[in-house]
Amino acid sequence: MYPNSMLKNLNMKTGKVTLSGYMAKIHVPNGFKFSDSKQSQFVLHDVWGNPPNEEILGMIFQKNESPISEKFS
Repeated sequence: MYPNSMLKNLNMKTGKVTLSGYMAKIHVPNGFKFSDSKQSQFVLHDVWGNPPNEEILGMIFQKNESPISEKFS
């Protein structure tokens, strides 16, 4: 399990976000934050233990939650 201090170093974005490879732009609404492809792969594979998948574009989280929050949704 990763301590919260490691996850706080994730550079979450809000507002207008360009996906890796400039394939698309998205708008992350108020109350949410976006994790890019590299950071999302870290969360999915290293933190949550899912199998590798290099096609991950990113993930959207509620602004007040971290990937290890007790009530993560």
